[in-house]
Amino acid sequence: MERGQPVWLKSSASRWGWVPAIVHDREEIELKGITVIKITLRDDPSGGAGGGSVTDSPAAGSTASPFFNADLHRSSSISGGDGYYADIEPFEVTLTIDIDSAERDEMEDIKTRDYESTHQVVGGVDDLIGLTHLHEPAILHALRLRYDADIIYTSTGPILIAINPFKSMPLYTDEVMQKYRIQGEGGAASSKSSSTSSKPGGTGKKKAAADDGTRLPPHAYQTADDAYRAMMRGIEMSVAGGAARRQQAQRARSKTVKDKSDDTETPTDQSILVSGESGAGKTVTTKIVLNYFAMLSKLATDAHGGGAAGSDIQVEQQVLQSNPILEAFGNARTIRNDNSSRFGKYININFNQNGRLTGASIDTYLLEKVRLIHQNEGERNFHVFYQFLESASEDERDEFWLGDMQLEDFALVNQSGTYDRRDMVSDVDMHKEMIEAMATMGFPSNMINDVMRLIVAVLYAGNMTFTETNRGEACQLDENEASLAVSNLLGVSFENLAASLTSRVLFLREGNVAKQLNAKQAYKASEALIKAIYGANFDYIVKMINQSIHKEKDVKKRGERSVSACIGVLDIFGFETFESNTYEQMCINYTNETLQQHFNKHVFKLEQQEYEREGILWKFISFPDNQDVLDLVEMKRVGILAVLDEQCIVEWGSDDKFVQQLYQRCGGHDRFVATPQQTPYNKFSIEHYAGYVEYSTEEWVEKNKDQLPAASVELLHSSTFDYVGLLQGFVRAEGAGGRGSVAQKSVGAKFVESLRDLRQRIDATAPHYIRCLKPNDDLLPDEFDPKNIVEQLRYSGVLEAVRVSRAGYPIRYTHGVFINRYYMLGDLGQDGTKRNKDIHTLAKFAAKHVWEADQKKMKARELLAATKQKKSFRERRQAPKVEKKKKRLNAQSNIDIPDTEEEFEKLDFGTRCAVAGLQLGRTKMFLRREAFDRIEALRVAILGKSAAIIQAKVRGKVQRMRYIRLKEATIKCQAMIRYFLANLEVLRARRKAKLELWASTMIQRNYRQYKFRNLGADKKRAMMEAAITIQAFARGSLVRIRLEDMMPSRGAQLGVKVEHEPESEPETVVVVQRTGPTEEEIAEMLEKKNLLFKLLEEELWDAAISLLEQYKEQKLAAQQEEETGRLALHVIAEKNLHHVFEKIYDFYPEGADVFDYSGRLPLHIAAENDALVPVKGLLAKHPDGADTMMLRPTGRSGGGIPLHAACRTNASGAVITSLLAHNFNSCKVSDANGDLPIHSLLRNGKHVSGAVVQGLLDTYPTAATRADMYGDLPLSVALKHECKPEVIKTLLMHNPDAAKVQNGRDGHSPLFLAFKHNADDKTILGLMNHAPDLIVAVDKRTGLLPIEMATKQMHSISIVHDLLKRDMPIDLSVKTEAKLVPHKYSWNHIVSDTNDRYYEVVSKVLQQCTQPQIFALSHCENKRGVIALASGTPLCKHEFRVMFRLFRTLEIADKEPSYADSQTGTQIFYAEKFASPPEKPGVFTSLYLDDTSKLNDIEEWDDQPVPADVEDMPNLGDMTNQQRLAYVQNEEGVKVIAKLTSRSDIADAEISKREEYNLSRHYVPAVLSIHHTIQNAAYAEAMADPSYCITMEAAETTAENLLLDLRKSKRPFPTSALKSIAMSLLHIHERGLVHGDFGAHNVAQFGDRWKVLGVRASVPIGELSDPKRGFYHPPESVSLETRNVSLGEKNVGASVVAIESDFTYDIWGYGAIFYEAVAGLPLSPYRSAHKAIRAREMGTAELFKVGQWDERSLRKALRHIDDEKAKGLAKMLLHPDPSQRVQSMREVLEHPFFGIGKLAGAAPTFNRPTPKSPTAEDNTVDIKAYSDDYLKNRVVAEPKLSVGKPREVKPTPEDDMVSPVPSVVSPVPSKDIETSEHDSEASSGKNPTKEAEATPAVPQSAPPVAPVVQETSTPS
Repeated sequence: MERGQPVWLKSSASRWGWVPAIVHDREEIELKGITVIKITLRDDPSGGAGGGSVTDSPAAGSTASPFFNADLHRSSSISGGDGYYADIEPFEVTLTIDIDSAERDEMEDIKTRDYESTHQVVGGVDDLIGLTHLHEPAILHALRLRYDADIIYTSTGPILIAINPFKSMPLYTDEVMQKYRIQGEGGAASSKSSSTSSKPGGTGKKKAAADDGTRLPPHAYQTADDAYRAMMRGIEMSVAGGAARRQQAQRARSKTVKDKSDDTETPTDQSILVSGESGAGKTVTTKIVLNYFAMLSKLATDAHGGGAAGSDIQVEQQVLQSNPILEAFGNARTIRNDNSSRFGKYININFNQNGRLTGASIDTYLLEKVRLIHQNEGERNFHVFYQFLESASEDERDEFWLGDMQLEDFALVNQSGTYDRRDMVSDVDMHKEMIEAMATMGFPSNMINDVMRLIVAVLYAGNMTFTETNRGEACQLDENEASLAVSNLLGVSFENLAASLTSRVLFLREGNVAKQLNAKQAYKASEALIKAIYGANFDYIVKMINQSIHKEKDVKKRGERSVSACIGVLDIFGFETFESNTYEQMCINYTNETLQQHFNKHVFKLEQQEYEREGILWKFISFPDNQDVLDLVEMKRVGILAVLDEQCIVEWGSDDKFVQQLYQRCGGHDRFVATPQQTPYNKFSIEHYAGYVEYSTEEWVEKNKDQLPAASVELLHSSTFDYVGLLQGFVRAEGAGGRGSVAQKSVGAKFVESLRDLRQRIDATAPHYIRCLKPNDDLLPDEFDPKNIVEQLRYSGVLEAVRVSRAGYPIRYTHGVFINRYYMLGDLGQDGTKRNKDIHTLAKFAAKHVWEADQKKMKARELLAATKQKKSFRERRQAPKVEKKKKRLNAQSNIDIPDTEEEFEKLDFGTRCAVAGLQLGRTKMFLRREAFDRIEALRVAILGKSAAIIQAKVRGKVQRMRYIRLKEATIKCQAMIRYFLANLEVLRARRKAKLELWASTMIQRNYRQYKFRNLGADKKRAMMEAAITIQAFARGSLVRIRLEDMMPSRGAQLGVKVEHEPESEPETVVVVQRTGPTEEEIAEMLEKKNLLFKLLEEELWDAAISLLEQYKEQKLAAQQEEETGRLALHVIAEKNLHHVFEKIYDFYPEGADVFDYSGRLPLHIAAENDALVPVKGLLAKHPDGADTMMLRPTGRSGGGIPLHAACRTNASGAVITSLLAHNFNSCKVSDANGDLPIHSLLRNGKHVSGAVVQGLLDTYPTAATRADMYGDLPLSVALKHECKPEVIKTLLMHNPDAAKVQNGRDGHSPLFLAFKHNADDKTILGLMNHAPDLIVAVDKRTGLLPIEMATKQMHSISIVHDLLKRDMPIDLSVKTEAKLVPHKYSWNHIVSDTNDRYYEVVSKVLQQCTQPQIFALSHCENKRGVIALASGTPLCKHEFRVMFRLFRTLEIADKEPSYADSQTGTQIFYAEKFASPPEKPGVFTSLYLDDTSKLNDIEEWDDQPVPADVEDMPNLGDMTNQQRLAYVQNEEGVKVIAKLTSRSDIADAEISKREEYNLSRHYVPAVLSIHHTIQNAAYAEAMADPSYCITMEAAETTAENLLLDLRKSKRPFPTSALKSIAMSLLHIHERGLVHGDFGAHNVAQFGDRWKVLGVRASVPIGELSDPKRGFYHPPESVSLETRNVSLGEKNVGASVVAIESDFTYDIWGYGAIFYEAVAGLPLSPYRSAHKAIRAREMGTAELFKVGQWDERSLRKALRHIDDEKAKGLAKMLLHPDPSQRVQSMREVLEHPFFGIGKLAGAAPTFNRPTPKSPTAEDNTVDIKAYSDDYLKNRVVAEPKLSVGKPREVKPTPEDDMVSPVPSVVSPVPSKDIETSEHDSEASSGKNPTKEAEATPAVPQSAPPVAPVVQETSTPS
């Protein structure tokens, strides 16, 4: 990376992700001993010109697109005016990068950019592989430039990238199609040109591909043509070599050997795989490919002729016409695409040997039938529903029971509220095209009618409703319009339909049993029927299409051999990931995983074939394999689909059991992820090739079964509709008890089988790939989103294919391009003028230069490394010479890199090139990144040097030429002056002669012109006269001919011969007399009528009245408007004008009884428009109109009487009162829909007046109990339309029971509706008081509780709290105990599912609870078995934590105790202690408070009481939600140890031992608190039920762990730690205690101090030690025994005895620590097992070594210590004689090793026991007292002490703070006894001495013996 090099810089400030920059400065620096590069980057003002820059327009003859937009391209030229980076300010960035990364171009944030390019192709190349630099920004930049130039197709090796332009483009005309056909026929398609563009021609126009041999730009036509030509070549080879192959096959069969050449033969069959995400244009691309094949087939038919031409054309047309049919039934509008294919299809097109299309077949995959039931917002159902409802004729509507039903009336299509398409495609036009296509495909007309009838039946099936019976355990089908229509359209009876949907047949061994279904199950059954019918219809239509387009193969003639082939086109769904991904998305992504695996293998194989074809040295790299993902999905027994099939077989299978099995079997898979956050919701994630996708397992079992219940199957069998009978074979029926093969019944198994078949079919073909990309998610043209494009490139595997190219030789040039660019690197010829342009010579020179540059760099690095070692010349000279190992080219190669030029020259040409990083292929030069950089740098250097020489030569020549020109100019000037002076007179004479000549010439010219003009005028006059004469004759002739035609009788007069026709009889004349107004009168009346309505529309009342007055006799007022049928009275009835109304009424009073075309009287119109004056006038004059119904109500209004019209438009109270006053019974009348006036009034929502509602109910109180057309009571209607609270209150007063009645259509309760439609708190409380049972009732349609809907709609805290109190899991009134009561999980919902929105409700509830209640609420399980504490949101968990702190409950780190002592019942947890909240009287209720007088966090005996506690807890009520969440997430506690025990003596000893002996917390861990608890103090994870919780400080590490860690890292143990440990032990000793178990395991580090652990069981000095306690026992406490047994063998015994405690007991243990720290290995008695021993008691072998410790053993051990001071101190610490051992820790600390000197103060005096040296007699025990069985069972005897006054020694529990010793001991192998000092020294790396050989050996046959305690006597 040199100065001036253009690069791409990653930047988050740019929407493109990368910005163009240029290297401004480069410097190599040394950073921490590593040489790095410091570069400075500046913004590039050229705006990203590199890497695909273009000129203003493509040059002639280039391979630029023929559809190139010059105007658009000029705006994005290399000048940077494209505006891509206009938002980036000028910048300068300094970066530090690694040298190796820079050389390999593997930097993440910086990518190399091409220098200024001379390419004439937009984006640099038509094939991205041809880019010099292959990386993400270069590819993105090239695609962006091409897209902005309206070039949507780009190749990437074998892949065609198609970017959806979202607009019409001139790319698919017949002319364009012919260009690619000509190219394919000319042979250009067979050999791909170079990735760079071709040279421009000289004509300025693009030549045809067949003329100049260049390849046209990428196009879908080109991919289709390549597949077609490859197929034809395969057919030709098959025909030509048929006989030879048959003979060869016959020979192979005779030899039973298969010819291997057949394996490598290129497949004749081809396939085109079109993929991409929804909206990328896959379906359109498939149509384009099919159109191209149809064109080729037609041309082949015309070329070969034959009688079957017409039939072939019909087949081609039928193949194309199958698209509208499949799109109508299988496509739908989604969020991403308006015409998204919701199924996959594989179209197999058959061709004969002439290239003619002979037939096709279509295979479909995985129709998304779930879309029939549910669509998301902004989506639609399948197109066919909308197309038919928009296009249905009146006859079809009458035949199919549609009537006036519209899209809004059907539940299957009105869920999303979306009915149109964004792409402006008309559903009416598409339906017409579909019907024409079905006719073309040969569908009978009656079948088309049957299909539409079935579609309407499906629509009505979605409107069927059910009513619960038998307390919700059963239901019945409502006999309404929908259910009757379904039964009629399907040809079944209503009773059979109802029975099949409300009951289920169970197949039992005893017989079939019918089980009643509830409403929810009945809806599921109806949904299953809908999906089964539609899916079977779709499959049947596909079958009919295949029968139509599938043709038999050509009948071969006698002696001929017919050869055929096929091309498959796969249009499959792309990779999908949504917010909620279900079973369908898993199958879709599994399909894409399968295709991606095939794509990887094929693409990487092509890359390998490229290298092999070029003949270069290459070892293929491994390509990414996603087989593990496929195994995860499809593997038998353990795959996801296999586990799902198991649940589908068993009758009790469910989604919950499926997901549990899935977690168990697939949880260990690398690609399977199920986080703790996912498992409660039955979710999991799969790591696909495109990233992680989370799946929800809801309804997976039912979707995988996809079976129609047996009752529904019987229903279809009973149908009289013939078309339903045809669909029987396509319905997946439920079997008897679910028995049978899974593969026959499972959707997943069937899908896997079909997908496996698809893979086999594709593998047998030569694939061609088209990757469709979507430039933006908004479906906008000319909008390029780079992030979206990059993600799709990754998903589709394009970037993976590019990475393969980079892994090998990413930079490649053709030979010609390489020579043209690097010709200056070749050697000069002999004559010095011509350069050798041979590619071999050029490659040879380049390889040698790269090798020399690498050698220089390597030697420079070695020299720099040697200089850093700073060795003198003599040292370097005397140093032994080490033979340098040669480096290999790479790990896979056996080629050594030569060190000298001779070795390099000895290599062959190919090896030299490989060493240098370049390869010479047959047509291309391949370069690695390093080689390219070297050659490019050399080229720049040579060009720079040549430029300097050229400049010098040119400048010298310029100066010389300037002098010569100056000299010549001077001479010329002198000559010219002399010439001018000498010839001045001659010039004057010549001028005079010239003037005379000019004058004579002018005279002659004028004369000649005059004569010519006269002659021309005469001639012109003669010509004009002749022309006039000719025209006169011609015109006369024409006139005579015309007169002859017009008047034949006068032909004779005019001189024309006329032929007379025979005379005909005269015709009879019929006279018709007309009565009534004349046409003029009618026209005048029509004109006046139009004028009248125009005046009324413009509200010119006076003019209208005058006009009516003028034409009163003609009854102009009785004229109806043509379009609406209105009278003038209808129009004026809309206005509240008294005078005008009376005038117009007087003109035509009968108009009050006239209906307009909508069936409305003027009174209806007046009521609708709230016109009080007309209402009163009409009621007074025509009272019957108040009871008249509308004849033809529009839409879904229902018509009705005028009162309905007034209520429907929310008229004023005066109008409604006037109508009511006329007839009180009018409020009882129902309209055509069955609605009362009050129903229509309440649908106006918030604008309804409570007084009007009160008036209607007072007039007709029963109206409050009447249901509308949907089955809703007025209360439900009011809640749905969000009426005022006063209205709802009025309705409740008239019908309180309405609060308990569910609405008819949705089945929601009024309380649920109130929450759903955001009613106010008063309304909700009123409903709760009237219907308390519904507070905990689950909504049957949504499955939600009222509290769930309340939180979803974010209602107030008070309402949620009130709801929660009605459904608590415990009885809050009982304070002393907490037992769970039946509940509906409202508490878990508030705690876990409300995102902390209602944490204050949780806090309010918890503040009123006692400790048992809080623990019960925290461990209350939800429906999935997860406790509230585990599933709660952060703030709710914090509320639990606050209450736990109030009761002094700790938060543990591990669920299981770190240690549990079965003898004492003690458990130890590592926990965290947080600050407790301040107790507030009346707020917190605590039944178990600590006694603060006895439990102090700060002990009085501490010399510096600084407890490590947390700060006071702040008041969360003063914080915002974000501040609370931040505090909860960042809160940290103090790490402590929690010891739980049920024994009071242990709890008392923890504090009393410290207080009694005044132990300081500086040397002993402090007890922070001890409190009594009746609950588990560490939540509920402990195994016991302790009564005390002892909280102590937590250590960082023990001395044992630190010794092990330092030994592994070969670092010394710090002396300061040894000193601190000694001071802690000294503190205990000077308080009069002997620890008795002192060792590395019982000393821990607390910050800067080391403290002694386990002091509770320490004994005062002089008392007897406990033989059961301890590990580092001194030799004087161990007794040995040796005896002879049978066969002369020996048996040894060792036991620990109780002795009087002395300081030397602990000093021995400290000596063991000291020795291990300074020697680097453990002391020999503890070396055999070391830390592992403390997992059990010490065995006999270890104790035997301790008992045998003597001065000889000590001397052997001291040999491992080099420091004399340390050796002296170790000898004093580990002396076997306690009397000669150091007597106090003061002496230890005053030893010279520590360098402290004498300690201050005086040591306290204690009555210490007299030390006694161990003797053989003392170390003997009566072995006869113990039998073999006793020793075998390892029984430890109780000691019997008789020293002075008898004293009973109570068994002290083991120290349970750190690594306690369990009571049960495992046997010790006998081989451990053989461990000698020789083994120890050998393991430490030192040679054993002769003393080791003299060590007595221990018999091997000695069995393991447990430590025993013998009776001993202690001297006084």
